[in-house]
Amino acid sequence: MYIRNQMMWLFVVSLIIMQDNYAETRLPMLKVTNFNTSNIQTPAEILNIGPSIGQNHFLLQYAILGEKKYSTASQDQIAHANFDTYCPYFCPSDNKVLFYVEAGAPETSGAHGPRSELRQVNQDGSLAAFTLSEGTHRLQGVTSITHYPPINKEVVIMQLFNDSKSTDAVSIRTQEYTNGSYALVVRNNGKNVATLANPYRLNEEFSWKVTITDGILTIDYNDENVTLSNNVIAGADSDLFYFKAGCYGQIKSETLDDLDEYYSTTLSNLIYENF
Repeated sequence: MYIRNQMMWLFVVSLIIMQDNYAETRLPMLKVTNFNTSNIQTPAEILNIGPSIGQNHFLLQYAILGEKKYSTASQDQIAHANFDTYCPYFCPSDNKVLFYVEAGAPETSGAHGPRSELRQVNQDGSLAAFTLSEGTHRLQGVTSITHYPPINKEVVIMQLFNDSKSTDAVSIRTQEYTNGSYALVVRNNGKNVATLANPYRLNEEFSWKVTITDGILTIDYNDENVTLSNNVIAGADSDLFYFKAGCYGQIKSETLDDLDEYYSTTLSNLIYENF
């Protein structure tokens, strides 16, 4: 619950798990301390999201447990929102943005689980879709995975999505290995092409950079290049693509015995470039 007055308490968004009085679900609540909220950056400010030249252009897709359909916040809505408008699903947290989604929340069409995730748009807010055959497209950020359900620890933190295909062309995500460990991997058209960390440990922060130049994929992980020669375009159903980033849980609600679980990640230093 937020305490509101002219000198609102400043929250320090740290993930504190408290039992909601109205639903059988856990929500991250905002820990507050006595500071002026005028100093708090909004998620749009932290991730530089907005309609101006030089800004990142994204909308937000997020899911609320108990709703029939996922929700969307446009680029303009994000840019003009207060710091707590979309909490707990999209909140500032120590100069980062926290993405949060409950495991039983509604999914987007054709999805493998619920999400709180940015979807790339054009400068005017319309849905983006670009070709990769010429030039360079690059998305980079700094991420930490802060929670996942014990029964399914697979979560996607970024995607390059093919406009007409039901799977991502490129993704960075956790994935279970046959020995039971969960690794941080790169997938290209549904296949693992690189292991970045094995095992991945919760709350380990890492930088990532996904670059596609003339259709060829390269990855940087913690400022080290992972040499790949994969052609992203090969096998795609369409020559149109767009980026996504945030928290996309890989669990189906029908596999849950109860809905008392969630996924969460943090994101900062988001930059999209095209040249």
